[in-house]
Amino acid sequence: MNSSSSDGLERYQTHEPENLQERYAHRAAHMKPSEIRSLFAVASRPEIVSLAGGMPNLSAIPMDMMAGIVEKLIRDDGQEALQVEDNPYGLLGFDRPSPNAMRAEDSENVIYLGSFSKTIVPGFRIGWALVPQSLKEKLVIASESSILCPSNFSQMAIASYLANQPWREQIASFCALYKVRRDAMLSALDAYFPKAATWTKPAGGFYVWVTLPPEIDTKAMVPRAIAAKVAYVPGTAFYADGFGSWSLRLSYCYPTPERITQGVMALSKVVEQEMLSRGITN
Repeated sequence: MNSSSSDGLERYQTHEPENLQERYAHRAAHMKPSEIRSLFAVASRPEIVSLAGGMPNLSAIPMDMMAGIVEKLIRDDGQEALQVEDNPYGLLGFDRPSPNAMRAEDSENVIYLGSFSKTIVPGFRIGWALVPQSLKEKLVIASESSILCPSNFSQMAIASYLANQPWREQIASFCALYKVRRDAMLSALDAYFPKAATWTKPAGGFYVWVTLPPEIDTKAMVPRAIAAKVAYVPGTAFYADGFGSWSLRLSYCYPTPERITQGVMALSKVVEQEMLSRGITN
C-alpha cells in the first residue's frame, strides 16, 4: 500500500465512524477542524458550499444538525456562501417522513436542486431548481450555455403529468416497492456476506454502500463480479483522489427481491475468494 493510500486509510479509520449522525453531531457541538474550515485557510470566502448529505453512501444527516453545521462553520466565522442542497432522492423515504428542505428555512442563501429522473421519468433527464430571485436569470444563462436548451416536449409532458395525475400517490407506491427491495438486499447481505464487511441501512433512495476490508480493491474485482453476473459501482468512482477503493455501491431499485438475493449470494462468493487470496480471515 503506498503512502497516500495509507494516509487515506488512517483518515478513514480515525475520522469516518459509521454513524454519520454521531460524526456530524460531534463536529457541530465541539467545533473540530473540518473540510469547510480548511477552505477558509486558502480562500477568503468559498463561493458555494455543497450540502450533499451522506453522499456517496446516502446516509441521512439530520436537517437540524446540518443547519447547525452551516450556521457554526460558515456564519459564525463571518463568512457567507451560497449553499447548494442537492436532493434528488428526497421524496423516496421509507422509514420516516422526508425532512424539510433547508431551502424552506433560508430562501436567500440556499439553492435547492431536484430531479424527475428518480421519481417519474428517468429517460427525460429533466431536473429543477429553486434559487434566490437574484440568481434566476444567471442560472438560466448558465443552463443555456451548458446544455443549449432542455427538450420542450419533455418539460411539457412533465408539467402535464404533475397537473393532471396523482403523482404523490405514484411516488408513494414507488417507495413501498423500493422498501421491499431494500429489505431484501439487507436480509441477503446479513445472510451471505462476510462478517468483515459492513454496509449502510438506507432510509430511502436506491443504494446500499458496502465497505470491505481495506486490502480489497473493488475496481480490480469488477471483472470477476461481472463473470458472476453481478454489476456494482466501485467506491473510487465517487472520489477525486482514489479514496474508497475498498467500497462499492449496490442498487436495489430495479431487480426483484429474488434476483437481489441471487446477486448478493453470487457477489459474496466473489468477495470471499478475494479475501481468501489475500489471507484475510472472516
